[in-house]
Amino acid sequence: MKKPTKKSKKKIALIILTCLMLAVIVTTLATRLLRQQVDERFGSQLSQEVLTAQVTTGSISTTAAGSGMLQDDDVETVEIPQGVEIKTVLVSRGDTVAEGDILATVNTSTVISAMEEKQEQLDELDDELQSAKNETVGSTITAGLTGRVKAIYAGTGDDVASVMYDKDALMLLSLDGNMAAQLETAALEPEDEVTVVLSDGTEKDGTVAEADDGVATILVTDNGPELGETVTILDDSGVKIGTAELAIHKSLKVTGYAGTVSGISVSENQKVSAGQTLLTLTDTGYTASFDSILRERETLEEDLQDLIQIYQEGAILAPISGTVGSVDYDPDREDDAESEETEAENETLLTLRPDDTMTLTVSIDESDILALEIGQEVAVTVDSIEDETFTGTVLEIDTTGTSSGGVTTYTAEISVPKAEGMLGGMSATATIQIQGVENALLIPADALHKTSSTAYVYTGSNAETGELTGMVEVTIGISNGKYVEITSGLKEGDTVYYTESQENAFAFPMPGGNQNQGGMDWQQRPGDDSRGGMQMPGGGMPGSREQ
Repeated sequence: MKKPTKKSKKKIALIILTCLMLAVIVTTLATRLLRQQVDERFGSQLSQEVLTAQVTTGSISTTAAGSGMLQDDDVETVEIPQGVEIKTVLVSRGDTVAEGDILATVNTSTVISAMEEKQEQLDELDDELQSAKNETVGSTITAGLTGRVKAIYAGTGDDVASVMYDKDALMLLSLDGNMAAQLETAALEPEDEVTVVLSDGTEKDGTVAEADDGVATILVTDNGPELGETVTILDDSGVKIGTAELAIHKSLKVTGYAGTVSGISVSENQKVSAGQTLLTLTDTGYTASFDSILRERETLEEDLQDLIQIYQEGAILAPISGTVGSVDYDPDREDDAESEETEAENETLLTLRPDDTMTLTVSIDESDILALEIGQEVAVTVDSIEDETFTGTVLEIDTTGTSSGGVTTYTAEISVPKAEGMLGGMSATATIQIQGVENALLIPADALHKTSSTAYVYTGSNAETGELTGMVEVTIGISNGKYVEITSGLKEGDTVYYTESQENAFAFPMPGGNQNQGGMDWQQRPGDDSRGGMQMPGGGMPGSREQ
């Protein structure tokens, strides 16, 4: 192999030297660039003015906000009665009308025909009512089966429905002649004979009907023992086995649904036969069929009265004052295209907005929904109406949540008095006070510093270096983003020292690298003093020195 000559060795040495010089130059430039970044960015923060604020007393509150669209409230639909023909509609969308104003004129002959038809329907219902009038609720309640009365819940003067609601029955009958007592014991077998001692000391013969999983069911006559009575069970040698409460072995509930109890025909422990009267009633009223027909007739009466008014006026009048929202009547519609079902219904003439209130429905975060109350006042701003805030009221809170992206929200319906310029469909924002404190100790949010375990403020400053001093731990309450409530650690009149928070982050880019890759980032957020433990000269934090 050919040995390197002196000339080639010099060339290699020159190349190495050149590379070293280039490396030194690059390193020098990188260092200068890094210093320039520190001087420009850290220096501007180190030169920040130190601010002071006194601890003051005031009110503070937190709020939740939600946006939505305004909707008109209590919109009323004005209908054309079935069979009535419209001659002329006299209003248009957006017109303002007063109650009683003429909305449309009608063909009076068609109104007469419609009235005749309504009257015929009323006459038919009268015939049905006459037939149903005799179908009243029975005035007595009888025993459905033979048995013994063991409980009477209804008393004279009691409302039947109320007793049923409270007790689920008016009376209880025992059907098989037995009361039953269940006793936890392993000492008894089916068909064993026992003695049942009543609460008054009377002894009755008993028989074990069942014994399963350590529970014995003992039967005793229902003639004498009371429902719910506590009895003592003795074995065939007279040894006490235990105590139990008596229940009806096979029971029947005596029921009813209407009327007032006027008399009770039986007493407890009485034997009754199927069909025997147990209770007598008054004020039983008519059957459900009669009531249903009567309600239908009341509706027809209202329809007829409306037709009479239209006939007398020769027109359909505005039922309320407000603004015409829409005119739905189409005079050019093809009548023969209407189905029989449509012809049997009233047709919509137009809608009226009363212009009193509007509704705003907004979404509320799950963390705030429990703080809302019906009737709570709300500040409402409308995007199209600048520099005005309206007072609304929470009308309804829907507690059925909707989840999206791991966040659950709920809806609240807010009523807002309608003001000039408000229109349905406009975007609006509701701001709801969630939490408030009166007479709270307050400091600017920028003066508070927080770590993962504590919060603190500075109560002094070095005039020469601008370094903040006198760190004091505090306990904080609520914050509205601008001010923070202090619950302990400071008193009114104390002075805190701080610098303005820096909203923008900055980074130290590496030479030739991307600012977000391989660099060292630091970001300060308002009210947050967590900076990854990076200290400035002298132990201060960025932004803590005077200019």
